[in-house]
This record gives sequence, C-alpha cells and structure tokens, in this order.
Amino acid sequence: MHVTRVRQYFLDTIVELTGIKAGVGVTVPKAVSLLKKRTESNVTPWWSGDPLDVIRLEGGEVESGLVLLLHRVGAISEPLDSIGLLIRFVRAHLHRLGKVEDEPDFRLPTGYLAVQDLSALLNGMSEEPTEHVRGLTLLPEWQDIKRAFAIRNVMDRLPTSKSWNGIVQLDDLFESEAAPADPETYFDQRFIDYLNAQGEDLNRIHWRQFEYLVAEYYKRLGYRIKIGPGRGDDGVDIILEKDRVFAGPEVILIQCKRYSGTNEVKINEVKALWADVNVRAAASGLIATTTRLARNSREYCDARHHRLKRAERENIVQMLREMADVMSSPSGGAR
Repeated sequence: MHVTRVRQYFLDTIVELTGIKAGVGVTVPKAVSLLKKRTESNVTPWWSGDPLDVIRLEGGEVESGLVLLLHRVGAISEPLDSIGLLIRFVRAHLHRLGKVEDEPDFRLPTGYLAVQDLSALLNGMSEEPTEHVRGLTLLPEWQDIKRAFAIRNVMDRLPTSKSWNGIVQLDDLFESEAAPADPETYFDQRFIDYLNAQGEDLNRIHWRQFEYLVAEYYKRLGYRIKIGPGRGDDGVDIILEKDRVFAGPEVILIQCKRYSGTNEVKINEVKALWADVNVRAAASGLIATTTRLARNSREYCDARHHRLKRAERENIVQMLREMADVMSSPSGGAR
C-alpha cells in the first residue's frame, strides 16, 4: 500500500518511532544527517530533499528508513528490514518445512509461503501459526525473531527497548552536563549504544559526559566511584576505590581529557596527574582522552606504567564496545 504525504510527515513518523522503540529522542535534522551518512545500496533515500515536497512511499520504504535510523543510533546491530529478517530465518530452516530438494530457488513455494505465513502471524493478521510454519515457531530462536521483528515494524508502536524508561534526548549527550536521573547509573546505556555505532561523535560529546562515560565503565568493573565537581577539581576528575583482601582499598585517580580534532594531551598534564598520584599515595593514575597523548606524554606514562596508565581513543572505543547492548539480528540458527 502506498501513502502520499509531504516528506516531513514520514520523517516525523520514523523519528517518533525511534523514540518509542529505542528510547532515543532525535531531532529531524539530526535524523536526516544520520541517514545520509551512508546509504545502503538497496534503500531508496527518500529522506533527502525539501521536507515540504509531496512524496509517495510504500510501507516497506518507510520501514527501511526506520530500520536504518535505529541502526544509526545503535539500537540494532544491522539495517536488515523485517522481511529480510524472516527470509534469513526461513532459509536457515528450510529443511524443517518438508522436502525442498526440488526447490533450490528460495522464491519457490516452500520458503516464500513460510515467510508470508510468519509475516501475517507477527503482524496480527492471523492468531495462530499455520501448520506449514508451526514447527518454526517452536524453535528457541523464535522469541528473538519476534522481538527483532517488532522493533522494525512501523505498525507496532509499543516500546521494544529491554528496559524502556522514557526517552533520552540525544542532544543532551552533546550539550548537557547533567548525570542520568538513575542514581545507580553514570552514563545512559542508550548513549553507550549510540557512540558504539557513531564513534566519530565521541570527541564532540560534552566534556562532563565523557567523565560520566569513563566512570560508568569502571563502575561496571566493581569500583566505587567519586566524581569531582568538574571545575576546580585540581586535575583529578574521578577517584576509583576497590577493596583488597590483604591491604587497604585500591585507589586510582583519573584525569579525563575530552579533546577534538588533532589536539593531544600535553606532557605537563600527564606530569600533573603523576604528582597527584604520589601526593595522595594512590595505587595508580589513569589519563583518559578522546584523542591521543603526545609522543613525549606517552613515553612518560610508559616509563611509569605500573602506576601511570593511559586510555587513548582506541581504548575508549573498546570500552564502548564492551558495554554496548545492541539488539542483534537473529541469524536463524544452525541447521
């Protein structure tokens, strides 16, 4: 079925659905810029052009825009649409649907009808699975398929985030120094997933949010966290503590440098942290940055590597990767 509306209507629709399904609020201009970053070869870039132009889209084209935006904000692992998801699932289990030796082409009845039946079931057009696909719906991965289908489905307007608790505004990642409302969290999981997908934005986030990101990583490693005031903190942004069996608490001092472009952490900044480590008798210090240390700064750290560590951009990216909780697309399982 085709729908004819101004382009703005379709953009508003996928932005609203991204908020509902992923819990991430994006502005329409930001959504368009994310969609334009890379366009999949099989997707029509209908979002490009004057928002007031009248365009005619099929439901599948609207879904393709939604799926791509969900992928761009880090909510799903790949921009595979709902029908593509079912095709892959059925293809992996064709052998369960009966004799298919004479149907090497997936478009022939066995697989094609199975995708139709499963789509009708998931879209609420049928209450029970047909005998043809009942066995597929009893497979363990079917529940994953249902969740992955729902988040991609433009007709399903229910929240699909695993812990949906409202919408976080993406702009806050870049403009606000406020911590999450949840006292047990320093950095929202949805921001982690976004940065995992859009790593180039790492050096654009608010400097305070970078401190929260680093704090969140070490909180998950079991450290107690003390975050400084952000200004006038004498060069120490975060203090980590963890109890040890045969000694007092391990104390680690962290200095965070959210830099952009080619800016590097200078030697005097590293020396200042080293002085704090010694004055406070801390176990070690860590300098974390969104860019990199200057060569002499790196050498200074490495010469004292037992008590002076460094986390440069590639290390921060790895932290994000470890913490990311992206909804993966079920592969359909092995035969």
